[in-house]
Amino acid sequence: SEALLERRGRCVPLVDAHKPEREDERARIAAAGGNVLRLGNWRVNGVLACARSIGDIEHFAHVTAVPDGVTHALTRDDHFALLASDGLFDVITHEQCQQITTHWVNATDRNPDDIARALVGEALRRQTRDNITCLIAFFAANGPPAVRAQRPSIPMIPLTRPPRPSVELVEAARARHEQRKAAAAGAGAAPAAAGVVM
Repeated sequence: SEALLERRGRCVPLVDAHKPEREDERARIAAAGGNVLRLGNWRVNGVLACARSIGDIEHFAHVTAVPDGVTHALTRDDHFALLASDGLFDVITHEQCQQITTHWVNATDRNPDDIARALVGEALRRQTRDNITCLIAFFAANGPPAVRAQRPSIPMIPLTRPPRPSVELVEAARARHEQRKAAAAGAGAAPAAAGVVM
C-alpha cells in the first residue's frame, strides 16, 4: 500500500512502497530466512510481491505486519490524502490519481463520494493484476483542491457516476489471479538458482 498527499496541485508521496527489491526489505527478509526471487517482478519466496503484509500467513516468518510510520505537518496548502493498495498504483501513477481526484471533485456533475470508486473502476478497466483498496480523506478546513489553469494531459473518466466493472471483467481478473497463483506454485518447485537474491 502507498499514500500520497495533494499539496498546491502537486503530488507528495508519503510512503516508500514496501517492495521486496528495496535493499532494507531484502536484507530483513534474508535475515529471517526468506528469499527474494525475480519471477517477472521481485517476490518474497517467489510468491508475494510485497514485503509487508497483515495476511499471507504462509509467508508470516519472512514478511512483517509492522507498517512504516510518517509524521507530516499539514498546511493550508494540503487538500487531501489518498491511500491505496498496489492494485491501483500498479496501473495508475500517483500524479494521475492526484489529477483525476482534483478534476473529479471540481466537476459540478460528479459526486465527491464516488471518487474512490471511480479510481478503482479505472484500475479494473486498465486490467490491474492485484486487489484494489482506495480511500481518500479530504481536509475540510482547507476546501477542495483547485484545478490548475494548465490542464495536464491525463486519462479522464468520462462518466457522471463511477464505472462499474462488468461481470466478464471481474471474472477475467479472477481467472488471471488463479493462473498467477498456479504459476507461482509451479515456480516454487523450480531450481533455487533461478534469480535468487540473498
